[in-house]
Amino acid sequence: MKRLALLFASAIALSATAARADYPEKPITMIVGYAAGGTSDTAARVTADALSKQLGQPVVVENKPGAATTIASNYVREQPADGYTLYAAAVSLALNGYLQPSVAYEMSDFDYLSGMADVPFVLHVNNDLGVSNMAGLIQAIKDRPGELAIGTSGAGAINHLIAEYWKDALGLDAIIIHYQGDAPARQDLMAGNIQMSFTAVTAAAPLIEAGKTTGIAVTSADRLEELPDLPTVAEAAGLDGFSATYWMALAAPAGLPEDVKARLGEAVDAMAADDALTAEMKKLGMVKTMVPAADIKARFEKEQGVYGKLIEEVGITTQ
Repeated sequence: MKRLALLFASAIALSATAARADYPEKPITMIVGYAAGGTSDTAARVTADALSKQLGQPVVVENKPGAATTIASNYVREQPADGYTLYAAAVSLALNGYLQPSVAYEMSDFDYLSGMADVPFVLHVNNDLGVSNMAGLIQAIKDRPGELAIGTSGAGAINHLIAEYWKDALGLDAIIIHYQGDAPARQDLMAGNIQMSFTAVTAAAPLIEAGKTTGIAVTSADRLEELPDLPTVAEAAGLDGFSATYWMALAAPAGLPEDVKARLGEAVDAMAADDALTAEMKKLGMVKTMVPAADIKARFEKEQGVYGKLIEEVGITTQ
């Protein structure tokens, strides 16, 4: 009887292993913490399409916006760790614990599979401000302390944190004004109601190229092909190591079976080597970052070290 029980248990284990070895056998859902149509959604859909081609099953994007991605994060952590729910996790995953009174998830509630995409920001100014470089902008702020305004797409948004990071690093006294999204901030920047903003390159580049705003610097570690004449913030302001971008990573509920994780890893490796995917993301103003899982965990920890301290010192909250 004992032997039969052992054989039965072994059969179940073998069956489960065989089932996972056939992964995926059905469509996969990729959760996004923002509404359809934005940068995060676009990055997720491009990635989902490429992943679908590698896995041979549809990867369907499902938007669960709200609470600066906390709604999506809480949802993902509650799903089975079977590889059929993936998460296009934004950098906000690591920061919401600082920005909100409490979040239900821990960083350990997720398995981190790969990087996905980075979106650099551009510091640009209203043309009437009469400055064309970082030195001129810094001097203008110092000449008018507490008067010039930086627009953001909302309290706790990544461009808000970048603005606070930049101000703090340079000891500048400028006003922060929050908008409901980036579009109204851009409108007020062009109208002169605010003087500057850190805007995603996808939205800032067309304005700069059309002469509607003046580009000052990019927040990435390296110069951008889209705006080759603009220096990095690190170069222009003498801030060694300054690099700040919006970025996303591919994650899943913690506890993925190793064979499922390995299959997803193979797919990601193929995507990392896909030049067509690199070019497609570049056209959309994104930098493909299919880096290893260990690098993603380290990057989340670094963001917490940089922004977590800043959030606490400045008293930033999304509530």
